[in-house]
Amino acid sequence: MNYREKLENSAAIAKSLFCFGIDPVLELFPEELRPTGSVLDISGINTLVHTALEALEERGLRPAAFKPNIGYFAVCDRPLQFELSPVERFAGSVALAEIMRDLRARFPDVPVILDSKRGDIARSSENYAAEAFSCWGADAVTVSPWMGDDSVQPFLDAAPDGGVYVLARTSNPGAARFQNRPAPEEPLYRYVIESVREASGSCPGAGIVVGATAPAELRDITSGLCHTPVPLLIPGTGHQGGSAEEVLSVLRDTRYPADLVRINISSGTLFPWLHDGGAPPHWRRAVREAVLIAHESTRIKPDEERLR
Repeated sequence: MNYREKLENSAAIAKSLFCFGIDPVLELFPEELRPTGSVLDISGINTLVHTALEALEERGLRPAAFKPNIGYFAVCDRPLQFELSPVERFAGSVALAEIMRDLRARFPDVPVILDSKRGDIARSSENYAAEAFSCWGADAVTVSPWMGDDSVQPFLDAAPDGGVYVLARTSNPGAARFQNRPAPEEPLYRYVIESVREASGSCPGAGIVVGATAPAELRDITSGLCHTPVPLLIPGTGHQGGSAEEVLSVLRDTRYPADLVRINISSGTLFPWLHDGGAPPHWRRAVREAVLIAHESTRIKPDEERLR
């Protein structure tokens, strides 16, 4: 089963486009889960993730994808502190490995997207591709295209049946400065989209990242791709200001096949108290409620799965 088929299959089962983003932010952990001492033990993220997943499982629900962001885990490694044990020195990587193992065991058919946004000269990209697909066993990876086709191609070659999400129009506030700049006749992100469209002929999992915070660009992209659709990863809902409801409305209006789309929700699921000054005493209930809301807000109707 190639990545495109995995997306279609998991959307049909989940009845939702919910991509469960896993970004551990230590200062947002509930007090009882925060690491103490000099070792950045982030095992508390496992507890948060388990709490959310149990809320879904109790209701017979599941996400349509998972997206751990490797940067949030890697920053918790301390490779040069040789006085620590190997497990303590690589606490972030160990936590990510445990989460990946748990996700595979509990939801073997749900795609896992490693959010690493790599992209380098060809030989370096080959190594980054091996990192994602061989070392971490991810189904898909996010890739920056700004060094050109030869920096993206190694990812497509490394896993022809895997997923490669190329950054086109991202969700961050500064994205428009470069990605919307005419180059020379149309916005730069459209050139990225065209290259992905061409790549999808030989790599069905070639896709695009477009932020929910850019609804006009999302409409432009889905309208342009509706006859040759590719997988879309849409971050930026919730705390970043994007709206899952607006994304679904755009997909309906442009008749884009929803089963190829994943709407990512990260901090709004694991840290729903982000703007409330810290986790409440009943944080487990807050996480459980947040993940159910995330799933419901991205739910699709049976007739919306394959609109074309």
